Amino acid sequence: MYIGIIGAMESEIALLLNKLQEIKENKIGPFVYYIGKLYNKDVVLVQSLEGKVNAAICTQLLIENFDIKYILNVGVAGGISSKLDIGGIAISSATVEFDNDTTALGYELGYTFGIEKVLVKCNEKLVKSIYDISNKDNNAITGVIASSDKFVEESTTKELLKDKFNAIAVDMETAAINHVCALNHVDFCAIRAISDKGSKKEFREFLQEALNSINKIIFEFLKSD
Repeated sequence: MYIGIIGAMESEIALLLNKLQEIKENKIGPFVYYIGKLYNKDVVLVQSLEGKVNAAICTQLLIENFDIKYILNVGVAGGISSKLDIGGIAISSATVEFDNDTTALGYELGYTFGIEKVLVKCNEKLVKSIYDISNKDNNAITGVIASSDKFVEESTTKELLKDKFNAIAVDMETAAINHVCALNHVDFCAIRAISDKGSKKEFREFLQEALNSINKIIFEFLKSD
């Protein structure tokens, strides 16, 4: 069985791809799936492109075409929790698609049809294992990661996510990937490094630093898994 690893941007999978051995490529639809070994673990690595729809399609194709043990989502995110500084690690205990808004029909904000929940939980064993590795420097927390097709800058949205969902970070893919995993009964966890607190300038400035942190965690996790 394979460990699936998804990153939205080329930069989010670049270091992992550079370490991947015995590489084979399989192009399915618009996505290139890189099959190989990381620390003797069978891995399928893929760039999903940004956004919820791209992430969802990429995940479904990954599950349908490979024998997947579990899926990890890696990359950067915007920080919401005051406990996370730039470079800190957010590990998803659950996710929410906060742009799912059918409140006019009587549903709660973020309600996910098909799963019939607002908060979609991640695999507890994966979450604990990754947290134990990530928190060696005391800069990791677990919690809800919120996703939408928007780069969130404004403080009002961040306060809503914190108050409504107790979210710790926000991005554009994690919840969509978890949505697909839940429907397919595939275990999932996301590891996101905080690259910004809602500023495009911060995002560009600290992107590589955040990605270095993520890749270090992934390498240590695979060695211990």
